[in-house]
Amino acid sequence: MRRDYFTIDVDTTGPKPVVTVEFDGPDGLLDERLTDESGAPLDAEDVDISYRLREPVADDAKGVLALSDRYTGEFRFELNATAGTVLGLVRAARAADEEGDDDSFRLVVEHDRPLLDIEADTLLVYDENGGLLRRHSLLSSGVEL
Repeated sequence: MRRDYFTIDVDTTGPKPVVTVEFDGPDGLLDERLTDESGAPLDAEDVDISYRLREPVADDAKGVLALSDRYTGEFRFELNATAGTVLGLVRAARAADEEGDDDSFRLVVEHDRPLLDIEADTLLVYDENGGLLRRHSLLSSGVEL
């Protein structure tokens, strides 16, 4: 699936940041990737969200945001995103945590209608060499790496 079928928007104005991914590719192409074998939408427990940089950390650095199957590692989709967008999301989720909310965010995927709407508390950020950047990642309290 082509990365240029996707656009990303991060809204940090509410109590919890919301990442909206808009898909403008062919009908039906993404629907089956965002459902389980019974046809039900995926749960947050079924997926991992990660971001890997393609160049050193900077707000204008380019990278790839990915949603993958937690158990098989299969990519559900990938999209291009700047580090500023993703790191802004991480900062907003952490700020919400300091205000008494948990450090989670919502991920909404749409294609003329919502296809997926989950709440996530983990976003792993990797450098251009594949090393985990813990200080730029959101790690839930139960995650061991």
